[in-house]
Amino acid sequence: MLEFQITSEQIATDELLTPDKLNRMVRPTVSATGTVESTNVADQAITTAKLEEGVYAFHHGAMSGVANVYTATMDPPITAYADGQLFTLEVLTANTGAATLAVDGLATPRKICKFTYGTTDTALVDVDDGDLIANSPVLLLYLASVNVGVGAFVLLNAPAKSAVLHGIADTAVENTYTIFVDGPIPVAAATLTGRIITFKTPASLPNTGACTLTIKTVTGAGGLSALPLKILGRDPVAGELPINRVVWCYYDGTNCEILNGNRKSYQATIAWATVTTAAAPATYTALHGLGAVPNEVHLALICTADDATPGYVIGDQVRIPAHARDGSYYHIWFDNTNMNIRYTGAAQQIPKKAGTSGNFLEAITAAKWSLMVRATL
Repeated sequence: MLEFQITSEQIATDELLTPDKLNRMVRPTVSATGTVESTNVADQAITTAKLEEGVYAFHHGAMSGVANVYTATMDPPITAYADGQLFTLEVLTANTGAATLAVDGLATPRKICKFTYGTTDTALVDVDDGDLIANSPVLLLYLASVNVGVGAFVLLNAPAKSAVLHGIADTAVENTYTIFVDGPIPVAAATLTGRIITFKTPASLPNTGACTLTIKTVTGAGGLSALPLKILGRDPVAGELPINRVVWCYYDGTNCEILNGNRKSYQATIAWATVTTAAAPATYTALHGLGAVPNEVHLALICTADDATPGYVIGDQVRIPAHARDGSYYHIWFDNTNMNIRYTGAAQQIPKKAGTSGNFLEAITAAKWSLMVRATL
């Protein structure tokens, strides 16, 4: 930071302090390499002793040239690149891949790079397709030691590729979502990999099965087509993408994995006596309506009336596994359509409640218990 003082010795008593004089007193001359020249400070209002060596100024300009091969004329201009120079530029044409910049007619254009996440500061990579957005400002730092000593411009503001792509899904075709995003978008799957995409589902078309996502610009041009949408690696089933739902997904290079899908679930409470009514061995079957085998299943027995032998009272819940052998012999499993319970007819046994004397396992009274099932895709 530049410090300055205006004293009575620096301003004659009969001299007016005009805006122009004040501006000259506090605004030193900037050299072509970007350093403040203390010898050119007007009226010595800022003294040499008050200047910090190597103070750099911002250079501002607008990029010209064609996409990926940029030129720029700066204000103030430079005559040579110097380590630590800062440039603010307005991008006129979006990049479509690796890019270079030549400033003020200097020979040997320099690369425009960006830091990679999770690595050291010296790990720089070329900018990706769409990192430089048309009609948007960028902040570049020149580092002389990088790029095998040739030097390069480093993008300091967040590259566009790190931004979330967002659009509104078209309402034309169910299960085939098309979103239109403003600004440049990746034109190849490789440059979209690792990005977050959000979109809002149509107001009239919930999904009825497997879905795809197509990304286009607001004019309908470019983009990527028919990217598969997945939930936990599987195709969505009917109703998992309801209407007017904001969906977040992550593109892994092959699929768009939905991060906040409306995972379909099934819940039922079945009287245990109903399950064991038929002569054993037998199978109790109930439709679950999920359309696929669930990924998560939670089972519990709920006490519906005090059961003195195992020591439980109304409202108590006991988690049970999907199969058991210790005196019970039952098995619970799901297919794409049904929940199935296979049992032998032996009384269901559960651990006795803490503080109840007797055996560790005791048979329940079937009429005093219900089976609670929760299953989620």
